[in-house]
Amino acid sequence: AALWDLAERKELAKWDQTDLAPIDESVFDPNGDHFAIRCSFTLAVHASADGAQLALFSAPGPIHEVAWNSTGTMVAALGEDSLNVW
Repeated sequence: AALWDLAERKELAKWDQTDLAPIDESVFDPNGDHFAIRCSFTLAVHASADGAQLALFSAPGPIHEVAWNSTGTMVAALGEDSLNVW
């Protein structure tokens, strides 16, 4: 997986698929400063500027949906029987 700056046509970051495999979803915060990657039981938060991983969260079960709050300060992961907010 890779993060690209399309305006500059430049690759910002690249991940080995074994780090976060398989990637099910990627969701940017409303400001575009961060993005979350959903992978089964794991949610990774990265900086959009350089792709640096800022946080890694584990859920008690598979994560099905991810959403940011309106200010981009919290991210929620919805599972079959759980809702986790970080």
